[in-house]
Amino acid sequence: VADTSANAIEPVTRAAVQHFFPDIVPPVLMAFQMDMNLGRLVLTFDEIVRISSVATSKFAILGDVLGSTSVRLTNASVTGLPNNAQTVLIIINNQTGSDLDALKLAQTLATLQNNSYLRMDPFAIADMRGNAEVPETAFACTSFVDDTTLPRLSSFVLDMNAMTVALSFDEPIRGTSVAAFAFQNPQSLTVYSVVFGAAPLLATWNSAINGRVLTIVLGETLANALKKDRIQAASLVDVILNQSAVADMIGNGIAPVQQHAAAYIADATPPTVRAIDIAVGPDGENQLVFTFDETVFISTVQYPAVQLISGSCPGAPCVSYRLAGGIPAVGSEDSTIFTFSFTANDIIGIK
Repeated sequence: VADTSANAIEPVTRAAVQHFFPDIVPPVLMAFQMDMNLGRLVLTFDEIVRISSVATSKFAILGDVLGSTSVRLTNASVTGLPNNAQTVLIIINNQTGSDLDALKLAQTLATLQNNSYLRMDPFAIADMRGNAEVPETAFACTSFVDDTTLPRLSSFVLDMNAMTVALSFDEPIRGTSVAAFAFQNPQSLTVYSVVFGAAPLLATWNSAINGRVLTIVLGETLANALKKDRIQAASLVDVILNQSAVADMIGNGIAPVQQHAAAYIADATPPTVRAIDIAVGPDGENQLVFTFDETVFISTVQYPAVQLISGSCPGAPCVSYRLAGGIPAVGSEDSTIFTFSFTANDIIGIK
């Protein structure tokens, strides 16, 4: 450097600063962007902030300036663009129980730009010198991206013991959005439509429950049809969902899918007899009709296990007769009702 007469400055090895005024001004949030598709917040400040100072647990998303509804971040991660910058990227992960789930389940916030506000507690973030952000009561979102991502089926479990199917998705599903879908045996190619209505004929679910797991209770008719088709392994049942089968919290229909069960829980409950009746067959023969609470396989019937006993026998031993065999009725098949005729020898024995 030189003066006005072109005289160069006298060299100085070092010079002490006569006056120093440290930075005592906290950073100010200038913009708050929210992307519900990617699950992230982008915060822009008026100066460089220290990324290591960011405490996401001190951040909350509000539905209005008063915070009538709010979700506090609990498991978000943070990065700078680049590290230690004016722009901070907060990632809201999409794992089960995440902040993103909580935001979607709240329903009254983070669905539009005008119901997305950010509140930061004291010491939520600081600049490079340690000056902490002065918290805003509520900072309005300056840019908002809607959730337009279709939910996807992650897996499903068929429990034939409890007669339920648990469908798991990659994001929360609105319970009231559930519509008809179907099962298919990939070997027999038989399709079973799941229509919702009153048990025992159809299937039911609790429409008041929103979440990632949808549990459906199968009606007896549907459950017995699956049992009759000998669906006894995860590889023997697919679920078929079209886009209108279910929707996420914002109304996006599911990505259509046909998928094997992730697990199959076998029926471990023994069948019980609901009724026993005597009938007359088409040729006048006497028939015994058993009605069970679930499908039974005809091939498993053990006739000698059937014992006929006389009615109440006060003061005297009851008379009984154990069958030696039986003749299944014409057209008999695996079902909840099994009908058979007595053999000639058994008729003589009974008499």
